[in-house]
Amino acid sequence: MPAARHPAKAAGLLLLALATACGGSSSPAGSVLSGERVTVGTIADAPGFDFDVPAAGFDIDVMHAVGAALDKKMVPSPIFYKDRPGQLLDGTLQLVIATYSITQGRNDAGIDFAGPYMVSPQGLLVRKTDDTFRSAKDVRGKSVCTAEDTTGGGTDIPGAHMDDQQPTTQGCVDQLAAGNTDAVFSDWLILDGFMHLHPDEYKVVLPNVFGQLQYLGIGLKKGHHADCLKLNGVLTNFLDKQWATDFLTDFPYAIKDYNQQTGQARDYQSVFKPTSSEVQRLSCKL
Repeated sequence: MPAARHPAKAAGLLLLALATACGGSSSPAGSVLSGERVTVGTIADAPGFDFDVPAAGFDIDVMHAVGAALDKKMVPSPIFYKDRPGQLLDGTLQLVIATYSITQGRNDAGIDFAGPYMVSPQGLLVRKTDDTFRSAKDVRGKSVCTAEDTTGGGTDIPGAHMDDQQPTTQGCVDQLAAGNTDAVFSDWLILDGFMHLHPDEYKVVLPNVFGQLQYLGIGLKKGHHADCLKLNGVLTNFLDKQWATDFLTDFPYAIKDYNQQTGQARDYQSVFKPTSSEVQRLSCKL
């Protein structure tokens, strides 16, 4: 056999094959963007971001912009909120573009972020006929539903009963419709989307009273700093050239609603568009 005549060569080839199989690369973590296809976790649970079938919204716009800029086939993979970190860390997903807020806790758990590509305050969705939510103290004693493994679910609203957590925000809206909860707490932009889906049933109240500003980014597993910087380059171009058009398409009523609810006269970019300094401060840490 040829291998028997060249034992040293055969052994060398075997070692090379083993090294390749074990992911031999100049980068210890390799690249999550090296293949022709990139699997992206998405959540069809956020009107304006990703809700329709087929998928459409701002998160989907971001996904397509990344795919076009990197010449990659982006493969959306619908998931629940709670699945985002686990499926990034185990390699099921290469990226998550799913209203994924950048937080220190998620960084500490091994999730890095490019971006942000959106800023949103938080707020409460209530029944349109409910006029009891006028100030922060009015939430005391009320039941508030949140989606599990979200920043909303991890927020403490003083005096509120927050035991009800659902796999999806839609699940919380269903609880609200059934009279099983008094309010839904989440990102204001998501709740504004639900309000416009059901304008005769719901309204959004107390924007930016509880929680904090949410900076939504592209999640990826830690140890892929070069990939993160590459994604930041794409997002910087997106923010400069495409963000405004997509925002006004996907959230046509947002700034009018926000100003009515807050009594302010802000422009949409000053409220919802990330600044370059925020991108520099929040992204690509791991």
